[in-house]
Amino acid sequence: MHVETLCPANEVAPQRVAGARHATPAPRNDTAAIVAELFSRLVKADLTAAGYRIALDQLARLLQQGRVTEAVTTQWVADRLDLHRNAVGAAYRDLETAGVVRRIPVRTRGAPTRTALIGPAEKLVQALRDTAAGQLRVIRAESPSSPELQAPKPPATIQPTITELTPPERARPITAAPPAVEEGDAPAVKHEPPLDPLAHLARAQRIPAVARESAMAFRGDPAALPIDPTWNLTPEDVAFVRRLVPAPEKVPRANCKPRVAAAREIAPRDIAEALWNAMPRITEATGSKRAGEILDEIAFMVLVRGLGRGDRLGGIRAGVSLVSAGRWKRPLGFDTAWYGAVLRGLQTAKESNAHETVH
Repeated sequence: MHVETLCPANEVAPQRVAGARHATPAPRNDTAAIVAELFSRLVKADLTAAGYRIALDQLARLLQQGRVTEAVTTQWVADRLDLHRNAVGAAYRDLETAGVVRRIPVRTRGAPTRTALIGPAEKLVQALRDTAAGQLRVIRAESPSSPELQAPKPPATIQPTITELTPPERARPITAAPPAVEEGDAPAVKHEPPLDPLAHLARAQRIPAVARESAMAFRGDPAALPIDPTWNLTPEDVAFVRRLVPAPEKVPRANCKPRVAAAREIAPRDIAEALWNAMPRITEATGSKRAGEILDEIAFMVLVRGLGRGDRLGGIRAGVSLVSAGRWKRPLGFDTAWYGAVLRGLQTAKESNAHETVH
């Protein structure tokens, strides 16, 4: 007897495929909500173009490494993105205010400030870690013979022909033909495959935390990084740890040129004494704060601008008359080297008089 399954008109009866596993309901994935919240905080931060570059660069770097903290200097980030270090510091402050990162000061003098992801950014890294760990457990359960996830082998390098080496206009003379690469031999050039983020997180979880911290704190050539045998690292893990060594910082050169003090002007003796005698009149017209500067300005006009047309005392009387009438203005081209010129002229005159009295 033929029996039909009754289903609503808007639904389709499920069909089973022979040999297929029973599908289990997928767990709820909140990664999309975390990413949406992270983007919302970045939008509310209202960063500059340089600030968004710094934020996205740090998020991408920490997501690839599977870490929530890093200790790099602002100068290293500025050199990496070709920006000014002040722009990096301002971006970190805005991100900290927006609740994306947190700056952790260190006690060691000269050590870089540690930056930690907080809020949705930290949750996103943890979600990727959990996803990578779950996929590793599934792979190990399905393949008991393989104890760990093996990295894919690099593609075989194909040796180009002589006509493919360089264009004809840039061709160079070839003394000998390159040796042919036979099957089974190691390739001449080693090409690293593109890094898978999941494989990156899986490798980062296998490496001890002390190894990662030692690499981040090391300064110098990555090849000189000491590897502790107790870490039990494979050659691939050693290469991965060496890539965590920060790039060397660019130390600005110190300016060794001695600072030369600016030359100070000295008013002649006759002009200094005449202006000093006119000091009470100028003080009465302008006040005590401005009187000393006006003396130097009158001396500048007489000696540099030719006030009085060669008659120094006449130029001084003309300047004092303008001050008394309220028509005096600061002359154009008046340099700061003229400040105190009248007082220095009086001091020089006293020293010369004392020298003449002694002798």
